Amino acid sequence: MRGVNEHFLLSFDGTPIHYWLWPAEASTNPSRPPVLIVHGAGEYGGRYSDFAQFLSRAGFAVAAIDLRGFGKSGGPRAFVESFSDYAADVDAVAAQLLRVTGSKTFNLLGHSMGGLVAASAASEHRMIGLASLTLSSPCMTLSFPVPAHIRTIGAIYSRLYPRKLFPTKAISDLLTHDKEKAGEHRTDPQIVHWMSARLFFEMNHTMQHFTDLAGRIDVPVGVFQAGDDRVVSALASHIFYESLSHSGKRWKLYQGFFHEILNETNRAAVYEDILSFLNSVTTT
Repeated sequence: MRGVNEHFLLSFDGTPIHYWLWPAEASTNPSRPPVLIVHGAGEYGGRYSDFAQFLSRAGFAVAAIDLRGFGKSGGPRAFVESFSDYAADVDAVAAQLLRVTGSKTFNLLGHSMGGLVAASAASEHRMIGLASLTLSSPCMTLSFPVPAHIRTIGAIYSRLYPRKLFPTKAISDLLTHDKEKAGEHRTDPQIVHWMSARLFFEMNHTMQHFTDLAGRIDVPVGVFQAGDDRVVSALASHIFYESLSHSGKRWKLYQGFFHEILNETNRAAVYEDILSFLNSVTTT
């Protein structure tokens, strides 16, 4: 993977957390706050290489975390004890990113489940130096209903067999119209097409309170949402946006786009829109 460095750190409970780092390329404004990317369920930070390199060329240093249980990070696969553990891992990488770049602030970006993680972290007011939050098709509510009996079974398994893995519903061909990107998602050995009972329970519990998260976020937020999303609810994303109180918020709906807007056939437009938002909130 071109232009990237890989690092590990130990999180609060000793779990090794892997992250990717793309240094900022030569820029007229080298002191731009770096960007920290949080990936979606099943994937890992390295999948964001193309977008990270785009931001790097624009003068932003970029880090992408592998959440615990995914990618090269430690922990049981697709498992988390508490959803707040993800926020703690993001906080640890953010602190390291500030140290290595010398910046006082950073921008946080999350996709899908990573958007829920990022919003949760931003709402806790403990992230030192958080300048803005960018969300890509955030998972505030799934686009398909989860039957009550499945939720009940999930809660039982979460307590008795928390590491039990179940196949996920996501279908690669419904994530993007780009056939090559869809094929990569389907065959990438680092992508986990499973979710533990505990992760399902914790994520579902957090989604039930997404408007509360919005009400506690006090930084500029950009919400960039797929219009033809078969994974998360575009309506819930807009409700989240409307629940934000900060004046520096931005909403963009991409009609006809599938869930992974950063991997869509017209992703260049998304790249530019997010860059525009980052430029609008960047302070030196």
